[in-house]
Amino acid sequence: MYTNVGSYWYKFDFHTHTPASSDYKAPAETAKEWLIALMEREVDCVAVTDHVSGAWID
Repeated sequence: MYTNVGSYWYKFDFHTHTPASSDYKAPAETAKEWLIALMEREVDCVAVTDHVSGAWID
């Protein structure tokens, strides 16, 4: 028997910068503040695409 449970939708941002990026608008922002801002926009998954830095990748 087939049961339709509906669709699941996720919000992805495949071009996201962190405060480590040279052109980030709020360089003093903490990791927690950065994550909360994404959560407030209901983003489920991000790809960090910083310029000239990999400092926030860990």
